[in-house]
This record gives sequence, C-alpha cells and structure tokens, in this order.
Amino acid sequence: MPKNTFFNLPLDKKNRIMDAIMDEFGRNTYEHINLANIIRDSEIPRGSFYQYFVDKDDVFHHLIQEIQRLKYGYFGPLFSQESDIKFIDRLERILTSSFGFAIKYPTITKIGQKLAESNFYRNNPLAIQSIEMANQTFEDWIQIDVDKGFIKRDIDVKYVAKIIVKMINQPIYYENLSDEEITKNKQEIKVLIDLLKKGMETDV
Repeated sequence: MPKNTFFNLPLDKKNRIMDAIMDEFGRNTYEHINLANIIRDSEIPRGSFYQYFVDKDDVFHHLIQEIQRLKYGYFGPLFSQESDIKFIDRLERILTSSFGFAIKYPTITKIGQKLAESNFYRNNPLAIQSIEMANQTFEDWIQIDVDKGFIKRDIDVKYVAKIIVKMINQPIYYENLSDEEITKNKQEIKVLIDLLKKGMETDV
C-alpha cells in the first residue's frame, strides 16, 4: 500500500501521479516498467515519489486495487451477490457492459493487455488470488441458479465457472473499439450466451 503521505496529497496531484502510473503500465509489461517514466510524467522530484511508494511492487499493488475499485464502481449491482439476476443474464450484461468500461477507461484496457503478456503478473500471488476469488464468485452465482432450478443440476459448477472466468479475462474483445468491431463482438457474445442457455438452463 502507498504511504499515508500519498493519500494526504491534494486530489489533483494524486490524480496526476495515478495517471502517470496507468500510462506506464499501459505501455509496458511489469518486467519493463520504468519508475523514472512515472516520476517524469508525474512532474514530481524522485525523492518525493519515494515518500509515497516503497518500490515498483508497491505501485503495482495499488494500481490493481485502483482498477478493481473502478470496475466495481462501474458495474455496480452486476457484481453484487444480492442482485436478483439470473446467472446467464448477469453474464451477458457484464460482457456487453465491458465495452462501455473499455471506452470510458481505455488506459485500463491497455493495462489489461500488458498484464496478460506478463509472466510476473500471471505468477503473482495477487493475480492468482484475484482469479481464485473470481472463480468462487462465479461458482456462487451459478450454484444459486442451480438451487433455484434455473440451471441443470448435473452441471459441473466449478469447471463451468473456471472456463467462463478464463474467457472474460481475455483482453482480445477490447483491442479494437470501433463501432463495427463492437457490433461484431456483441453478436458473438449473443451466440455464446444462447449456447450457454441451451446447455445450462432448465427451461430452454
């Protein structure tokens, strides 16, 4: 976590530093991140930067937390366990809403692409824990619908959740955000959702 001196900064300065961090992580994989670029783009002295962060790992962990905060803020009730939405409808909304998130936060989309290329990130305990938490969340959503009778009881909940999480973590859908490409990708999502309904739901 950043030091208290970072959280006590004026909002405009804090935002400038975070913008510089996101730009650098959107240009390079973790292995090639250069803190000097962040310091330069933040327009702060090197000594000041180390009053805010211990090292590159500290910056990285705070960046991941900030991305998670923005995602939960954007998707809102779609990520809530209390939301009364059938699993496959929820999944379709998450996938289609992801284009809006990618348009609103293009730098985060680039960061996701660079993280997907990073051996450090894929093997990092934080990334592994994040995937495990996502798997568990999707398992819970699917199990709720199994218990309600919406999804077939012979579905392998763990396996299906793992496959879906792996799929939605691929940044490929958000590499080209032209209107034509978004329309094409949304059509592919509809085909996927239709296949899932036919394979999983009890009333299809």
